[in-house]
Amino acid sequence: MPAISLIGAVLFVLQAVVGYDLYRSLPSSGISEMVIGAMITGVGITFLFVFGMVPTLALDFVFVLISTVISSQFN
Repeated sequence: MPAISLIGAVLFVLQAVVGYDLYRSLPSSGISEMVIGAMITGVGITFLFVFGMVPTLALDFVFVLISTVISSQFN
């Protein structure tokens, strides 16, 4: 169980980083950026509990790709 908790903590940090990256790269409109960041974090944590490790890691990978694409569009 401690290993699962540790991976969960790492995933939480990753979600926060990806959320913040999206928050930074979107045109500033304030609230919507924070909502997107929070949604990404919430979705990641929900996936972790509901579906387990492998789909969560796959989802994180997808979020990182999306975030990278969006960042490259605006930068």
